[in-house]
Amino acid sequence: MEFMRVLIVDDHEVVRKGVRSLLVRSGYDVCGEGVDGEDAIEKAKALRPDVIVMDVSMPKLNGLEATRRVRDLLPDAEVLILSQHDSPEMSRQAFSSGARGYVVKSSIAKDLLAAIEKVGRHEPFFDPALSSAARHDSHVDAQEVVQRSMALEQALRESEELYRATFDQAAVGMCHVSLEGIFLRVNSKLCDLLGYSQEEFLKLTFIPPRRMLFIFCGKKIKCL
Repeated sequence: MEFMRVLIVDDHEVVRKGVRSLLVRSGYDVCGEGVDGEDAIEKAKALRPDVIVMDVSMPKLNGLEATRRVRDLLPDAEVLILSQHDSPEMSRQAFSSGARGYVVKSSIAKDLLAAIEKVGRHEPFFDPALSSAARHDSHVDAQEVVQRSMALEQALRESEELYRATFDQAAVGMCHVSLEGIFLRVNSKLCDLLGYSQEEFLKLTFIPPRRMLFIFCGKKIKCL
């Protein structure tokens, strides 16, 4: 794997953090994150990444249009579309917009690293999951799919904002940990209980034995 700089663009923080964790542990330089299509363009101009991992359904400017603009501005930067849509027509529209690769979000764990490696070499990557989807895919208007998904995406963002507020203001210590034991997010209460800053927590790993229950008492941890 050649050293390359990657920009992650997705309006969902959990997705961005998960992708970042996967890429950093695999040796990639995640040079920045964007939260929507317009932010993607500004971050791409400022950071000049080798590869941009771009969501499709985002506020302000969708990923397809953002890809077109980025490719006009930075023809050497490649775009890998990361989408919840497993429609072959959506992938065709992505390639028509200038993307070099397409990965369905359900395939992140098994396909994302291979996709970035190929796209980074200016080679196309087509998610194998789309081959089976093609058998069930009648003609789909990609723009209509994006527009229909916006209402769902907005509802999901509102739900995430409510959960984030609850998480951050909770009276008990809480954290998000990936399956690999990487801390993705911790709240202030957990930092207070254990004496670590959020920055310190995110550099730690944590893989408890199965069926182990941890109880935090002050700054001590009891294992049951």
